[in-house]
Amino acid sequence: MTQRACCPYCGERVSDKAVRLWDGRRYCRSCIKSVSPELYEFARNGGQLVDVVKASDVRSLLYLINFGKLLLVFTFLFCFLFWGLLTLIGVGKEEDPISPWTLFAFFGGGGLILVLLKSLILKIIKHFHLPRILKFKKGELIVRYGKKQKRFPLEKCKWYVGTTTLCDLICLYTGLRQGIVFQTPDGFFSCGHSPETLKHWYAFLRLMRMPRLPVPRSVFYIPYGSLGMVVGTLVGFGLGHIVAMMTGQERWIPGCLLLGAFEGGLIASMYVYYSHYACQNAYQRFQPAIWGLLFFIMGATTGFIGGNPAALFTGSLNGMIGAVVAWYLLAQRSELSSEEKEKELRQGELKEVLGHEH
Repeated sequence: MTQRACCPYCGERVSDKAVRLWDGRRYCRSCIKSVSPELYEFARNGGQLVDVVKASDVRSLLYLINFGKLLLVFTFLFCFLFWGLLTLIGVGKEEDPISPWTLFAFFGGGGLILVLLKSLILKIIKHFHLPRILKFKKGELIVRYGKKQKRFPLEKCKWYVGTTTLCDLICLYTGLRQGIVFQTPDGFFSCGHSPETLKHWYAFLRLMRMPRLPVPRSVFYIPYGSLGMVVGTLVGFGLGHIVAMMTGQERWIPGCLLLGAFEGGLIASMYVYYSHYACQNAYQRFQPAIWGLLFFIMGATTGFIGGNPAALFTGSLNGMIGAVVAWYLLAQRSELSSEEKEKELRQGELKEVLGHEH
């Protein structure tokens, strides 16, 4: 005799009147109605949970505004903080040819031009991969880019409701700021471009009990980032004094101080991200070589205080630090992923044992 399946929401045996939903499983009608009567009517009428990003939704101007303002804020703080530190030790004088506004205009303006070019190039590329479609089908989250398609088992996906702009690159082009964000082994994907179905997505995720992530709030980044900046500032201040005493150049003090503060905050933020929100294959986007190159550039920029040889030495040493930090964080993430896989395996074995008992 064939055993009846259990409702994923209440755990009870389902009746013949159960409703099969988009994950391929059958749910009690009463459970669906208790979570969302609108979802029940939507499913009964043959509705489909689909989120679509059309080519007409993508605009380069939105990317320039969303990414450009972050660039300008960072450039403004960097230029004026660096100039202020130079002024404190008497290096920044009125007769100096470079002012903070000159630095801001050069780096900020140049950065905006690069962002604009990048937005235009990416828009052309993305038009070949649109529309992008997100949907559930037979126990999988399906992401389709044009003719290409990716499938993710629902048991390997998590979700949260929150800001989408910094998680899904396409949202920088579409302007979507809030929605449902799915974490998959291949990255983050946002849902909310089809607002008429967004409430049904939310209700269905609650009904199927997909694991929910904590919302990435600044409350996690502020304490860690502040602590990292304090530690980095102290280390940079100490190293700057040592190098200044050895070379007789006081410019090393504010340079190392600023470098230490910035990198301390960056490393702390990386730790929070990898510990709470990184995907299983985060190494594909954040390889140690990339972080090593980024840290090399920052170190070499500071090292120009002492000339080209000092820039090369400082950049190389700083690049090694960045690569080691990224490698360590990825190693920690790999250990967490192994523990998660082992936990899933144990849960699967437990379900199999319980199934045989029934």
